[in-house]
Amino acid sequence: MRRIGVVGHRFICDDTVLRYTTSEITTILDGFCTLYPDLIALSAIAEGADTIFAEAALALGMPLEIIRPYHAYHSDFATVSARNRYSALCEASCKEIVLSHTCRSDEAYENAMNLVVTQSDLLVVVWDGCPATAICGTSHAVDNALRLNKSWIHLNVVDLTVTHHFVNEFIEMPC
Repeated sequence: MRRIGVVGHRFICDDTVLRYTTSEITTILDGFCTLYPDLIALSAIAEGADTIFAEAALALGMPLEIIRPYHAYHSDFATVSARNRYSALCEASCKEIVLSHTCRSDEAYENAMNLVVTQSDLLVVVWDGCPATAICGTSHAVDNALRLNKSWIHLNVVDLTVTHHFVNEFIEMPC
């Protein structure tokens, strides 16, 4: 089985960037699940890029595997709407990996992010290109992907461009 995972920004406040991110993620997932019918989506389903990705995958009929960084992860979702989206994604997932952390921490998020990177054959990165301010930031996931020689697609949320970084033979760009 092949997996396509996501890492990226939690807060996507600009409507233009939100539409861009949603559209590009849907296009990417649609293209790759057509090429690879056994493709599985992998996400830590945090608010923002992770949730957009997971919802798009499910809308396309893809199986979704999720990673929960710590036991009480549901408490991380501040609004009723966010908690409802989180619960719906949990219910729709075909597999959930729960990390051993008992409470919210940068380490819990870093471990979840690293697991998404290591378990993915292709990574979708929704990122502004800036260095992270914490160990669990998106730039660290990119560093890890590069170190592990992973293929990844960068959705740049600043200039709204897409850059492909394919490094293995599994990945072919869909037409």
